[in-house]
Amino acid sequence: MFSKKYFLFLSFLTQSFLIFSQNIDSKSFTLQWNDQNLIQLSKDKTVYLPLVEDNFFDENKIPTSTHIFNVQSNVIVQEYQIKNVKFSVLPESRLGAIAIKDIPIAIESEFKVTKIKERAVGVLQLKPLINDKGQIKKILSFTLDYVLGPRLVSDAMKLQKAPVYTDKSVLSSGSWYKFRVDTTGIFKIDKKLLQEIGVNTSGLDPKNIKIYGNGGKLLPQLNSEFRYDDLQENSIFVAGEGDGNFDENDYILFYAQGPHHWDVESSQPELSRHRTNIYSDFAYYFITTDNGPGKRVLAYNEPMQPAVRQISTYHDFLLHELENVNLFANGQQWLGEDFSFEERQNFRFDFRN
Repeated sequence: MFSKKYFLFLSFLTQSFLIFSQNIDSKSFTLQWNDQNLIQLSKDKTVYLPLVEDNFFDENKIPTSTHIFNVQSNVIVQEYQIKNVKFSVLPESRLGAIAIKDIPIAIESEFKVTKIKERAVGVLQLKPLINDKGQIKKILSFTLDYVLGPRLVSDAMKLQKAPVYTDKSVLSSGSWYKFRVDTTGIFKIDKKLLQEIGVNTSGLDPKNIKIYGNGGKLLPQLNSEFRYDDLQENSIFVAGEGDGNFDENDYILFYAQGPHHWDVESSQPELSRHRTNIYSDFAYYFITTDNGPGKRVLAYNEPMQPAVRQISTYHDFLLHELENVNLFANGQQWLGEDFSFEERQNFRFDFRN
């Protein structure tokens, strides 16, 4: 009998520990709607939209609703549920510029824990409109049930050293010459171009040519994501550098990353996404010729084995993405052509081969 009681006592302690290591909570929210907001999309265009007060809308003009509240530190969301939802029918006459096909058929939401000014907060984002079998409904109120658990820190993370940053930029010594590119690819720099950007090619030892640059794609928004704290040297190919002179027929080849890029999901290619740099149309690179020998592209031996696969088709992508209009003249949401009055427009794409 004693051993059975002892086992039950341990079991009770274990269950209690699991309960108290989690933060189970619930919050209720009420949404205040204004069904006829006059929105200035551009200088010459305004539309009416139903919006939740103090909130905005997404790229499809669907209203959004964001709710932020304090939580304890060092926790993560383990699970959550939207419950006790009260709806009200929104007449189609109040949809304004919203297309019915873009309205989700169920509540779309995301709940996470993050930091705002060193303060741990829970952030719930949802779309408060649903298309219920052709009837458009808006959320009036709901309850969020959620479970927060401890953020476990692995031994590897504990052993990580604080990042080391450079105390001075590579640009602090020597002569530097700046140039720009507007796309991604392999670029050729000849003697004429070097002279146009100010490089004195007389007596120039090609082995000392260096190119620095980190590409021009959008910097990450999260401070926790990796980024270089200084310009990185690029490996380049210099034709004719063996004689110690940069002659008329000599040139430089190097790979440059332009301002726009693709986030490629190799495991699910259909989720890959093109990202336009909304802040710049160019990426900038720097040449120096008086800071010692530079990095070069390494020679690669051509494989001699027979090919094991013949490729005769491939996927190619071209896109048309003009960022002409900024919503509210503020923020990161940019749009292209206006289809309000000209509902049909033609765009031509030419694929080689």
